[in-house]
Amino acid sequence: MKGSTYQTRGRFRTAGADEAEAAGVGAQVARAGRGGTGGAGRDGRARRGAEQPECEAACRPHGCPRHAQPQPQIREEQPPTLMDLVKEAVTAELRTALAELPSVFQAAAELELLRRKEYLTTEEVEKLYGIPAATLKTRRTRGGGPSYLQHARGSCVTYTHEDIRQYMERGRIRR
Repeated sequence: MKGSTYQTRGRFRTAGADEAEAAGVGAQVARAGRGGTGGAGRDGRARRGAEQPECEAACRPHGCPRHAQPQPQIREEQPPTLMDLVKEAVTAELRTALAELPSVFQAAAELELLRRKEYLTTEEVEKLYGIPAATLKTRRTRGGGPSYLQHARGSCVTYTHEDIRQYMERGRIRR
């Protein structure tokens, strides 16, 4: 009946492992009590047809090296250490920073190109110097803003770096 499956108390079990172990130990103990050799001949060697499962079942609790089966290594989960938490946090921050890196380089390259241009548009002055485009337009119409160039009426207005710096110096309050 070894290897067959049957149901007990609502659970399915496989006959063989538990029953053979219990039967083998019981048979071994009974033979030992009668003075038997437990499946071996008078010279101590195993007889032909002797049941090896009985020997295995009897030896297993005593740790017989012949029948010992390697025990699976069970690794318990350890709670994360402080170093593990720090590593995770640093890794997450680095991933975020590296993901943003191309946009940072692109913005820095764009600002460098604006610094090297001789003439700047209103939008470029806003990006490079932080003066709102609406303020530049208002100051241009009402007066008091930075000097600008306009080639024809209605055409693009441009500023030089020097004109913007002078405008910013005029707005500085000295104490």
